[in-house]
Amino acid sequence: MLSKRLTCLLILLFIPALTLRADTVLWQIGVDDGSRDEFTGGHPDRLVIPDDWQARTAPGSAWPEFVKNAVANRKKPVVIDFTLGQVPEHGAELDLGIFGSTKLTPQVAVYLNGTMAGLIQTWGLKGTKHGKTHTYRRVYRLYLPPQLLRAGENELRLGFLPQPYGSNPGMDYFSWDFLRLRTLDQAPAEPVHGAVVYAGTNMTLGADGPKAFRVNEHVIRMAPPLLEWLGIAHSGNLVRAAFWSNVSRLQTHRRELLETYRDLNMRVVLNTLYLGNFTPDGEELPAEQRTLFDEYMSNYSDLVQYVEVSNEPGLIGPIPYENVLAFTKYVRQAVPEHVSVMGPGWAYNTWAGDAQKRRSIEAYCDVIGGHAYGLSFNNTPGGSFVENVLAYAPLEDGLPKPFINTEFGSNEWHHDWDAKDFTTQPHAAAFDRNMRAHVAVATGFMQHAAFFAHAKKEFEKFSLFADVEDDDWENHDPLDTAVWPGIDGQDSRVQTFRRLALAYSTHGAPLPWTLLNAEALAYQPVYIRCVDTSALDPLPGSGGASDKVLLNFVNFSDEAQTLRVRVTLPRPGVWAGKRIGPGDTLREATQAVTLTADPGVAVEVELPPRESVQFILDPPGAG
Repeated sequence: MLSKRLTCLLILLFIPALTLRADTVLWQIGVDDGSRDEFTGGHPDRLVIPDDWQARTAPGSAWPEFVKNAVANRKKPVVIDFTLGQVPEHGAELDLGIFGSTKLTPQVAVYLNGTMAGLIQTWGLKGTKHGKTHTYRRVYRLYLPPQLLRAGENELRLGFLPQPYGSNPGMDYFSWDFLRLRTLDQAPAEPVHGAVVYAGTNMTLGADGPKAFRVNEHVIRMAPPLLEWLGIAHSGNLVRAAFWSNVSRLQTHRRELLETYRDLNMRVVLNTLYLGNFTPDGEELPAEQRTLFDEYMSNYSDLVQYVEVSNEPGLIGPIPYENVLAFTKYVRQAVPEHVSVMGPGWAYNTWAGDAQKRRSIEAYCDVIGGHAYGLSFNNTPGGSFVENVLAYAPLEDGLPKPFINTEFGSNEWHHDWDAKDFTTQPHAAAFDRNMRAHVAVATGFMQHAAFFAHAKKEFEKFSLFADVEDDDWENHDPLDTAVWPGIDGQDSRVQTFRRLALAYSTHGAPLPWTLLNAEALAYQPVYIRCVDTSALDPLPGSGGASDKVLLNFVNFSDEAQTLRVRVTLPRPGVWAGKRIGPGDTLREATQAVTLTADPGVAVEVELPPRESVQFILDPPGAG
């Protein structure tokens, strides 16, 4: 049972996931029971929702006209025809109960009356050691805006896209539990896209030993433009503040950096004490460490939302189990009400490979922690996804509490499973699959790290951005920052990160839009996400807020696409800001824009393959 405090925190921090549920079911296919037994038919050409659908949602019902499994390489989509008496004012929500998915992160492309409404990422244990003994079941939810619905006949088409660079034929599959369409009886908090997920990074300025932990005026200067470039600023996304006690001499501008994150409306995950230099008194934290942590809370707690209790204990240090337990217990009682306690960024080795020991620590935590590089999230043992399933099984609908991964990403030697035979860009595919899997499973995830390319360690080249020559931050213009180039001309990590962050992790009230060239883009995997961030509640503690409008256009296709879209902005007037799109440097990617709304405004966007564009707009009169 959730504690009263945890329940309050979940409502406070993740309210979009809770408020998007609706009350009026328009139709349901199948039984919500974690089983596919009711589906006894073949693949339907089309399924018209039967008049008796409601009677067939009870246990023991049969659906002989529907298929058990979805397979990604099957060319034929699932097409569902349904009728609406009138268009719901606030749109609808599609709930997909899915289990038995493979570790390859199958994708479900959802088209409503020919226009893409979303691309749902799924994940499961099939293909892992525990695929026959454990099941990951989750209900994925998708906002269907009213402008895509029609009074009268409607067509919902579910297609199965391979990963962007090829696929293992026949291995991307999952089983249906149920499909349900609900009206939204109130305005949604955001356009949920499979789930409400928060993306982020670690703002480092290098990786030559201690340099990685510098917090100075240059980090503060670089953070706003680069976090905007990544598409995660202004809407409550995540950033990690690695304020470890043993590197404080390198961090002269800690509070100023946290204030910068507040002004960007970003949630902060705070790291505090290094735990490898004391001996606990039984299970109690020594007085010296209690005092140190209390000083952290006194100095910074008003500007943070999470405290991560440790970083890869058992690997780094190594840090003993007893130290982490004693510290976590103290943190639990010492943090202010608005701060969530996050489990360690696990490396799942030595004692941290013991699920019971992890659970004994996470029992004091509001949030499950973890790390996952390359394709390690699926590893058995040692993969964060698999280890969490083993620790918390059986699972009714995803994990029992939020899961935030504070380090994900890939380096120069990570490549996709099917690199030899099927993947055209094996290194880009590894980063893409890692991030998409976190969209499918996690509440939040942070890439490691913005700049992190150790000169002496080839295996530690995780950077999103290219090194600054001679480490000369004093004379470096943020607009001259370049992407870390993809290997052998493959897609860069920034390109992939932006594509997925803009599609899944910008938050705010949905704005109405109309695709003006919908016929030309029929059944094309192009996704539109337009939000008003001023509708978001202020962040707990810091009060971080935003008045920006974010217009996102994402091309999941391997072909160039042109979009002509009319968006209704919150009010008429001149909206000025910037357009950030493709480009190897921030200067190339950015241009100033001015849009005059009445309150509608038409925009045209050219999207190269697998690219994305975001407009960041200030309201009339701002500044």
